[in-house]
Amino acid sequence: MTDDNGTPTRFFALADGSLPWLQTSGNTIVTEDGQEVILRGANVMRAEFDNNMVWENKAIPELAKNWHGNVLTRGFASEPVIKADDPTDPKHLEYLTYRNNLDELVSLAKTNSMYLILAWRSFVRDGDQPPMPDAAAQQALAILAARYKNQSHVIYALQVPRIAQRDVTSSEPA
Repeated sequence: MTDDNGTPTRFFALADGSLPWLQTSGNTIVTEDGQEVILRGANVMRAEFDNNMVWENKAIPELAKNWHGNVLTRGFASEPVIKADDPTDPKHLEYLTYRNNLDELVSLAKTNSMYLILAWRSFVRDGDQPPMPDAAAQQALAILAARYKNQSHVIYALQVPRIAQRDVTSSEPA
């Protein structure tokens, strides 16, 4: 759904506050009633590094309102998702905070009428990105899918695109 200039139109919440369910038709993303959808947005991962949602709470409404964004991508780590409910784990409180941040992000995306792609990124919070997901990545995705199963605005991906690394002292692009 775009305007005459090709800008994605904002999704308006349905009567129950949800966004339309999406599906594919050939190589096109469409709503259940067949309206074409163009998703435009950003990767938001600050909470992955800071373990708080301060930046996201400022940036996401800005992206939705002023940039006409309608989708967010958030990479996640499998370990904190899998172990968040294990009170015997030494990192239990950190993992609970991590999961609570994901819950807050799901809510924030919905409040701003945006879709959210949760994509596996690493094994541990702020960890290196491995070349391939493993069984723990699949387990974490299954946990998140069960947790957000009735949220039409939440989409899942098996792995975020790999990001090129560069020397931060260099002026050369990545």
